[in-house]
Amino acid sequence: MIKIIPCPGFPLTNFMRSHLGTRFTHEFAKYRTHVTLLEVSVRSLHQNGRAGDDVLVHVNAKLNGMDDAVITAVSHDAYRAINTAARRARREVRREIRRQQQLEKRGRRHRVYTPGAPAYYSG
Repeated sequence: MIKIIPCPGFPLTNFMRSHLGTRFTHEFAKYRTHVTLLEVSVRSLHQNGRAGDDVLVHVNAKLNGMDDAVITAVSHDAYRAINTAARRARREVRREIRRQQQLEKRGRRHRVYTPGAPAYYSG
């Protein structure tokens, strides 16, 4: 599920909302079972002075049983910032899922042997 958080001072057009939804849905289609919520906020940064405002896209991906992934992207173009944030968020979520899988794999590999415990259960 994608939750777009409106920020004051940066009006989101319908086309931009549509682009946000399409882009993040496409990037996270493979990981929809792991991601419970995507919080996306788009705001304007007043840092460039005469050159114009930069756009900051902040993404918080809440994952099942894992740490949240927090990603930001800044660009002079709103659509470029959205695309960059979506790609970075996908990579970070993939990294976190693989990290969790490796921890589970190590846990199975290094299971502690307890003497006297049955090797199998015949119930």
